[in-house]
Order: sequence, then C-alpha cells, then structure tokens
Amino acid sequence: LAVTVLIIALTAWKTFIESKSKPLNVYDPRITDEKRVGLLPEGYSSSMYFKAQCKMRQEELGGAEIDNWQKTIIIFTAARTGSTALMMLLNCGIGVGCVRHPVTGDMQGNPDVFIAGESRNALLKIWKLSQESGKFRDGISSPFYGTFQDNEIPVERFFQRGNGCYRVLGAKEIQWYGHLAPEMIDVSQTKMALRYLEFLSKRTRGLKVIFLVRDRFELAKSAIWRSHENALDIIDQHLNFIREVYHLTIIRRYYSRSNVNLDTYLLDFESIKTKDLKELFSFLGEHYDQNRIDELLSAKVSFPS
Repeated sequence: LAVTVLIIALTAWKTFIESKSKPLNVYDPRITDEKRVGLLPEGYSSSMYFKAQCKMRQEELGGAEIDNWQKTIIIFTAARTGSTALMMLLNCGIGVGCVRHPVTGDMQGNPDVFIAGESRNALLKIWKLSQESGKFRDGISSPFYGTFQDNEIPVERFFQRGNGCYRVLGAKEIQWYGHLAPEMIDVSQTKMALRYLEFLSKRTRGLKVIFLVRDRFELAKSAIWRSHENALDIIDQHLNFIREVYHLTIIRRYYSRSNVNLDTYLLDFESIKTKDLKELFSFLGEHYDQNRIDELLSAKVSFPS
C-alpha cells in the first residue's frame, strides 16, 4: 500500500512539473466572449488589454504558459492596394470578431486574432540575419562565436507580442519588393522571395500567404504614386513581381520536391470593393459571415493619400 501511495504521489508531482514547463494550448472560443471585455482602462490599447486578459487567464490556470497559436496570415502587397482595409476585415471578420466598446460601440480588436500592420521589413531583416548567420557559421572550422541557428531566431516573438492567447497571428508588408537581396546580384528577387517564404513557413504555424493586387490606374491616382516619374512603370514592376511570385508558388506546389508547403492566394482589391470574400475565407479555413463583412465595409477606413 505504501508503495502504491508513493507511485501515485510521484505521478501527480511529475504531472504538475510538466504542466509548469510545457506551454498549454487551451484554445476555446468561449473564453473570448464579450463578458471578459469591459471598458478599456485609460491609456490602454486593445492589444495591451487583451494581453492583460491573457495573463489573467494564465494565472487562472496556475501560471502555466499559454500557447494557442495555430495559424499565421501574412499579406504581401504594394502601397495603396487596400491592405489596411483587408487587415481590418481579417482582424474583425475571423473567429469571434472584434468586440465593441460597451458605451461607444467602437470596435476594440479581436481577442482571437492579431494581424499587425507594416513593420518596416522586420521579418525580412530576421530572415536576412539567419542567412548571414548561416554563411558565417558554415565558413569557419570552429564556430566558437555562438552564431544563431535558424531555429533560434525569435520569429515567434515578432508575432505573439507577448500574448499567447491569440489563435491567429499575422502581419502585412508593403515594402518587400526591392529589399529582398540587393547585394545578391546573381540571384533573382523572385527566387529570394521563395526562399524567404520557405523560411516563414518553417518558422510559423499554419502559414497562409495573401498576395494583394489592385488596378494600376487606381494606384496611380494616389499621392504616393503620383510623386514618382513614370509612376505606371514603377507600379507595374511591383504588381508584376507580386503576381510572378504567386504563380511560382503555384508551380512549385505541383512540381517541386521540396517538403515545405507554401499555401498562397492571389486577391484582387476588386473582391473587397464588391464584398465578395467567400473564396478568401475558404482559403483561410475560416467561417464566412457575409453580414459581418457588409457591416465592416460600411465603416469607412481612410488614411491620408
């Protein structure tokens, strides 16, 4: 009997220790209902508030680390294509959707989803760091400097922002064309783009890539593009590059022997204008609510042109 009691006690202790050391995936849509969202404290953004809520949830679970991250959505595009509107639609249209301020009715963010805006190529810089680190490490006989391995580069910190409760994480980037590999003249930017996407696929979870394009003449009307000489030519370079990289990912999916899957989708802004996004949400593997999309698009999203 004493031996049995000892075994039970040791098993319970082992379970307790493992629960403290391993992240918990406790995703449950019911924990993100609006009952947990009240007035934002003064000086708090919604992301700060949800981070605080996640810490409360963590404490409720005995202090174990929470890790709900299941899917990553990255938007690659050019300036003025409507990427901010798309980001808003995804942030507020996926999962439980954006919660509303109990007094003003303003959308405060989604406790289930966090897709960030531009980061001035932070992800690209992380990838380049891994590339340069690998070159340095491979070029010396005794790597005593402690150079990074690819899997040590903190990609997850970029996405999670210290909040393990988000199920869907992501970002958008408009300044990647022309920045991929200017020092690698012998390698095309499209090939470097594929390597970059492979890196992101390995280092994120459930990666879904959206390539967003828009009519060249609509883009040319904006102040950002009007300031360039030969604006249409420059716009064409950006849009053609986006389409070429997308088509290469499709070809690669069927003919490459690579074990890295790149799940990509080409979206035209016209689909946003016409509120026809059912196919996009199907690609993302998320429930589509047309009424919610109509409501979100009726709220004008406007930034200085």
